[in-house]
Amino acid sequence: MIGIELPTLNTNDSSYTLVEWLVPDGNSIEGEEPLAVVETSKASEEIESTGSGILHVLVGGGQECRPGQTIAYLFESAQERDSYRASAVTPATASEPPGAELRITNAARELADRHGLSEAELRGLGRTVVRTADVETLVRRAAPEPASGERRLSKRQRTVGAVVTESMRTVPAAAAYAKVDVGQAEELARQLSERTGSFVSLPVLLIKAVARRHAAHPLMFAALTDDGAVRESERAHVGVTMDAGRGLYTPVVHDAAELSGDRIADLLTDL
Repeated sequence: MIGIELPTLNTNDSSYTLVEWLVPDGNSIEGEEPLAVVETSKASEEIESTGSGILHVLVGGGQECRPGQTIAYLFESAQERDSYRASAVTPATASEPPGAELRITNAARELADRHGLSEAELRGLGRTVVRTADVETLVRRAAPEPASGERRLSKRQRTVGAVVTESMRTVPAAAAYAKVDVGQAEELARQLSERTGSFVSLPVLLIKAVARRHAAHPLMFAALTDDGAVRESERAHVGVTMDAGRGLYTPVVHDAAELSGDRIADLLTDL
């Protein structure tokens, strides 16, 4: 019998979510191959087998798990697995006597308190051990459906959004720069300026190019809400940071995808 332990995938997290098993429980594994998908606050990663054998799952899909935890076993044969199942009660199938004391993990209790969930509501889950994933299920049930134009975010997306928002509030901003050949873009801007009589610059072309990506990347134009969702915009509005000698400000070019280059140029000139 070989134990499959969950490695440390992200030093910032004390627990992860086992999203799904890629190999059904009880199937045969031949050598190293992807077994499961585990989600951290930063990414989803595949966990590979550490050998060959018959897979016996200990942690179900959607459940919380922690680094170093044994999430499955590999048995040499189906007979060995059957013998183990007959002689041992696994965590996934363990039964508790009626009236057993409810056990709540610290992370789950903190989340439940944050959302005002009572112990009676937690008992209503029908579990003897309540984990973070169980509380999140209750929260989703109680939460109203996202308003029209909103999309519910995954746990990873909510975490990233919260971290980025906090970093923008508390950490000095930095910038990365790359050299790009804009010769063709400059020539296009010159031709548009001559044809329209407006001053079409590289920023004008960039605003237009960004706006045209609205259909392909709608989340670029969405606003993060406080309830773990984003409010999508039906139109491509592009903010432009400017310095007119009185400090930085960010006017917004509305419906930029619908505007011509010379119209955007005129708007920027007026600003």
